[in-house]
Parts: sequence; C-alpha cells; structure tokens
Amino acid sequence: MTTAVSLWLVGLAAVAWYAAWALSTMAVGASPWAYIVGAPLLYLAVLFAFTVLWFALAWAFRAERPREMRIGFAASTRLFRDEMRAIARSGPSMALYRFGMQDPAPAPARAPVLLLHGVLCNAGAMRDLRNDLLARNIGPVYLLSYGPPLESIATG
Repeated sequence: MTTAVSLWLVGLAAVAWYAAWALSTMAVGASPWAYIVGAPLLYLAVLFAFTVLWFALAWAFRAERPREMRIGFAASTRLFRDEMRAIARSGPSMALYRFGMQDPAPAPARAPVLLLHGVLCNAGAMRDLRNDLLARNIGPVYLLSYGPPLESIATG
C-alpha cells in the first residue's frame, strides 16, 4: 500500500510541477502543443535515465563470466529496451494494483503459485507474470504485497 501511495504522491507532484511550468510559459506566448507532446517524452526520458543508471551500476559491479556466457551489443540493446518497457508498464500497475488484481478465493489446489515482489515494489509489479501464468492454466496464482518499503519483511 505504501508503494502505491508513494507513486501517487510523486506522480501527482510531478504532474502539478509540469502543469505549472507549462502554464507559466504558455502565459507568455509558448505553444501548448510542445508541452502536450513533451509530457510523454519527459516520462520516457526519466525512465531512460533510471535504466541507464541501473545498467551502469550492474556493469560496474558485474561478476566475471566465461566468454561463452557473454552477450553482445544486439542482445544488450534488446535487454535495455525490454527493461525500459517493463519499467514503463510497472509504474501504473503498481499505483493501481488494488484495482483489478483480486486474489482467487482460497481453495485446495494441486500447485498454487505465490508471487512476491522485490524491495520498493508491490504486487502490481507482478501483474504481467500473473496474467501469463493464468493464461497457461497455471495456478491459482496469489500475489502478496508487503510494506512499507525498507521495513523488515518480518514486521511488514
């Protein structure tokens, strides 16, 4: 719940800042179309910056791999693109995870699946995986959100 509230607060603050900045420049004659087109581009630029940071940190602290296990430039580029896509989709999913993500009613099951997210996320980050498992008739699938962020799992 804390992650969703945090995402809403940060998102609303960012939208309010962008709207105030855009309105102040449009008041002195700037075209509104630049700001309408610029909003999604700014969102993608922020995601791009975070993804570059994460990839740079992963590269700086990487473990040695045998030569045959290394991937080339094309595979690295696809990995970067897919990470950007996952991050772009997970933000809204995490902010809205309480809507449309109902756990199945507890019932005896042969192979239930429990998905547990990582730090600073919630069950919304696992939405696509959950849907993919259900589409393959794997389940029931249960999602668990714990929090607040950075708190011990035992006490959260």
